[in-house]
Amino acid sequence: MLGSVVATNTFSGLQDCDFARSKCAYRSSCYKALHSYMVGCADVLAGRTTKCPFACTRALISLTSTEYGLSLSTCDCGENEFCRLSKERIEVCRPEVSHAIADDTVVSCSVAKWICAADTLCSTALDFYHRLCRPMFHGRKCTPRCNNSLAILDRQEKATKLKDCFCDGSEDFPCRNIRKNTQRLCYGKHDWDEDFHYIPLTTPKTDSGSSAVTCHSLRNNLSTFHPIRDTGHGGGHRKSLDEFGEIKNLLRRLCQKPRSSYDNYDEYIDYL
Repeated sequence: MLGSVVATNTFSGLQDCDFARSKCAYRSSCYKALHSYMVGCADVLAGRTTKCPFACTRALISLTSTEYGLSLSTCDCGENEFCRLSKERIEVCRPEVSHAIADDTVVSCSVAKWICAADTLCSTALDFYHRLCRPMFHGRKCTPRCNNSLAILDRQEKATKLKDCFCDGSEDFPCRNIRKNTQRLCYGKHDWDEDFHYIPLTTPKTDSGSSAVTCHSLRNNLSTFHPIRDTGHGGGHRKSLDEFGEIKNLLRRLCQKPRSSYDNYDEYIDYL
């Protein structure tokens, strides 16, 4: 039922909305986006407003930018009257959302961040970037680990819109300062115009033509996220084995390691 309310069209032969919702609910990033949608769009779905609130727009952008969230936008309501009514009401949000997720649309950095955060791999890479680039954020220096984290982020499909996003003042982070410091400290562009919105996320290639970022350096970055087996006794900040799975998939994807290289937790730790 929850998943069905975000459907925007009903065509014969499409996936049943209840089934689409179940597929979304079993994936953490999609489930979180779906929950945000249910909360942020409650007034629209209940018919209490005919305008699309900011929170609803944000939630819909995040949800429809995921593979399983997008399937919810085209699922078949069948005879579910609540689903069909909800589809009609949420149409007020569709133009802005469709524009934001279009491939050729340049969006604000807030929107670009929402799109990335809704994807497991991109969200993990963005977290690395936030953790490893704090000195750069404060205008001190761009460390090799920070520089490598930019390369990790740039490899993610859902980070594409971060490359040319613009700061519009709606961000919950110091957008202009971060962008300026990235250019000045990581790329040596001291004359960079902060009013110009384009920022590449990775450093240029070396003179030899090969990437300056190696799998070894990426593994060093990822090693700061060692998963900790949860003994059930609490205490400390623990990474679940589910998150470990997400991280190992990211490392495998970036460095093109065979699946057999990470058959178990101990092999992963040895590899790092």
